[in-house]
Amino acid sequence: MMLARTRAIDRFRAGLAERRKIKDLDAASFFSCDDPTPDQEIEEQQRQQQVRQALARLSPEQREAIALGYFYGFSQSEFSDRLGLPLGTVKTRMRLGMIKLREALEPHKDELLS
Repeated sequence: MMLARTRAIDRFRAGLAERRKIKDLDAASFFSCDDPTPDQEIEEQQRQQQVRQALARLSPEQREAIALGYFYGFSQSEFSDRLGLPLGTVKTRMRLGMIKLREALEPHKDELLS
């Protein structure tokens, strides 16, 4: 009976220590930071550089079409009206530019998606 009591007390005390650790970990999460780590910042800079290099390989017309459509939020018809180009020309430039971007970024696909 004494042996069972001693073991029960030991397990209770061990559980108490474990519960304290969990509470300490919960308190530590209060101080966590949502800012990116230096490694994450470097990875983001590398991704940006890869995209810039891929954009630099496009013709000026394709780069302009993609920039106005994706970075500045113009619709294809707004872009067409703004530059006085036929809508089909705008669509072709964007489509060919996106195909070239996909081809240029394909080797870095895993890095860009992480």
